[in-house]
Amino acid sequence: MTGKRRFTRVKFPIEGQYEFKGEKFPIQIRDISVRGLFIEVLNAPVVGSEISIVIPLIDDASISVYADAKIIRNCADGFAVEFTKIDIDSFTHLKNIIAYHVGDTQKVVKEISDCAEID
Repeated sequence: MTGKRRFTRVKFPIEGQYEFKGEKFPIQIRDISVRGLFIEVLNAPVVGSEISIVIPLIDDASISVYADAKIIRNCADGFAVEFTKIDIDSFTHLKNIIAYHVGDTQKVVKEISDCAEID
């Protein structure tokens, strides 16, 4: 994707869930990057809210991406989040998903390096 984006987003339609104030909600992921993702949902918490996200990568959920995130943008069909905390295993799964879809592992590695330099 182009524009002001600093990190490549890839289409990654998959179901998951987020937790907000102790309540869990099913979600549909639209796209994902090393820095965040877009969630398709009709009702979203307000910008600035912090949520926890789980994205099962296989049916039995034995391999999943777990992340804490902050809502940075709301729109009519969903909301965008920026990851605030992600464990190394989840980050590795995320990197592999993006590298596979982009087809340019070096580009993804560069973005990860750039991501590490952001405060």
